[in-house]
Amino acid sequence: MNQKTRQGLRITFLAYFVIGGLVGLQHLLAPRLWADLAGMEIAETVTWRLIGAALIGFAVGSWLAFREPVWERVRIVVFVDLVWSALGALVILWGLLFEGLPPLEWLNAILLAAFAVAFTVFYLRSRYSDAD
Repeated sequence: MNQKTRQGLRITFLAYFVIGGLVGLQHLLAPRLWADLAGMEIAETVTWRLIGAALIGFAVGSWLAFREPVWERVRIVVFVDLVWSALGALVILWGLLFEGLPPLEWLNAILLAAFAVAFTVFYLRSRYSDAD
């Protein structure tokens, strides 16, 4: 019942913390920076700052999960990160295909999709290990 958190999952949490934290800080503190790099114009910055705050929240959750050695204590964080990453990737993909998002947004879609796959794999592996 006290299954240990897999090392690969811990590394994924750490990567999520670093990437999510940096992107979150950028969105929170300098929201026009990414928009300028991507060639987008944004009329207001509140939405971008709110996304930045959410990303920092997810990053902090991943940092706390990284430090936790017991699977049962990180299971919910894994599932939440899985859902957020998958939905985020799908929303950005939709924006790229149908809403005219700039090509630089492929980077965000790919990163989120990669995290969604990683969290899904670790969630399923640990879930099936629980059944043993």
